[in-house]
Amino acid sequence: MEKLLFQFAELSIKKHLMKKIIPDLQEENKLVSQYDKLRANAKNFYLMMKKKTLSEMSAYSESKDRNIRLESTKKVAEFYKKIILMNLIKFMMD
Repeated sequence: MEKLLFQFAELSIKKHLMKKIIPDLQEENKLVSQYDKLRANAKNFYLMMKKKTLSEMSAYSESKDRNIRLESTKKVAEFYKKIILMNLIKFMMD
């Protein structure tokens, strides 16, 4: 009987906590989806006169050529900088 009482108390606590964190989990899921979509659609990187995707840029960040690594890293950083600034402006306007 005592074990059943503890199980009931544990379930009650879990239910209460879930009600509190569900909105946070939903917001997290929304943000992760937006981020994944953003990364998937990032296709306008030009490196060595060729159009590259964000995924393709990661290979150049590991190049043996220091100049290529530097250029690819700067372009990816600039991409994220623009995203951060756009989101900051959007946040300030809301």
